[in-house]
Amino acid sequence: MTDQLLKTLEQLTPQELPLFLASLGQAGGLIRERYAGVGAAGRAALPAALAVLEQTAGRGRAAVALGVHHLIEHA
Repeated sequence: MTDQLLKTLEQLTPQELPLFLASLGQAGGLIRERYAGVGAAGRAALPAALAVLEQTAGRGRAAVALGVHHLIEHA
């Protein structure tokens, strides 16, 4: 993706560059707006997920796998 972006930037004229950069800014805003709920849900669920993993970590791999399975089933 980075190589493709660099090639695109190299092909832009000085007049096109500001328009291209503005469109990137707009796209970033739309992505942040659309996926803000996903990020908030992930941040809210993270403490519970870490607690389960910490509780099961000392019990071996099978217990950790069971804890992860429990988190997925009750998400």
